[in-house]
Amino acid sequence: MKTSLLAWLILPLALMAQGRSFYAKVEPYETYEIKAATSGLVVSVQKSLEGKLVSQRETVIKLDDALEKSLLALDKKSLQTTRERAEALLAAAKIKEENFKDIQSLKTKSKFQKDTEEVNAISAKISYLQALEQIYSLESQIAQRVDVIQKKSLEAHNRYVYKIRVSEGDYVNAGTALMDLMDISQAKVVFFVSEEEAKSLPSKVLYVDGKKGEAKIEKLYRVADSEHVSEYRVEAVLPSAKFFSKLVKIELKDE
Repeated sequence: MKTSLLAWLILPLALMAQGRSFYAKVEPYETYEIKAATSGLVVSVQKSLEGKLVSQRETVIKLDDALEKSLLALDKKSLQTTRERAEALLAAAKIKEENFKDIQSLKTKSKFQKDTEEVNAISAKISYLQALEQIYSLESQIAQRVDVIQKKSLEAHNRYVYKIRVSEGDYVNAGTALMDLMDISQAKVVFFVSEEEAKSLPSKVLYVDGKKGEAKIEKLYRVADSEHVSEYRVEAVLPSAKFFSKLVKIELKDE
């Protein structure tokens, strides 16, 4: 009886020393839901990239940008013309300013003549400043058009194209989900520990399917999980996997 009681007392201590086991799913390091930043008609979709890792930068989905490109070309022409006009107005303003300075001290010129030259100089300067305002406005408008055009080409680079959610001919609004991309350069496992386990986590070694050193803890949340009540979320990073979503055994052991 004493032997059984002693064994019953020792067993939990032995289990604590060995550490606790968890089963977790191997997931991609990050998953990104790509949404449309602007509205437009889908004119091109590379469905063949779905389910593939895109190593070189490629456009996966393209929205119609013909109107924006046409307006951009007109804005650039208008900007060039406005800059030339501003240069001419600046030259004219300098001449009128010099004319006003030349007659300002002349006693042979009436006050009316002097005031007229001053008004001409001020008017020329105002015209030049108005041209500058138009230049700034056009530059801002061009930058906005370029931004919209860029946002209408949805690219993938060093990402796994998990799912494409639209087809050619679809019209999408800003905020519409277009595709899901994944970073599979590394893998990630998520499991949940008690408060006591969370406190001792820095001193533990993670074993994955019996192998030591493959996983490294990246995040330990200090606020208990909303679903796993009284437990704390742990995220650990692993080397990339050939296949994801499989279950692995995670063990926390002493050094």
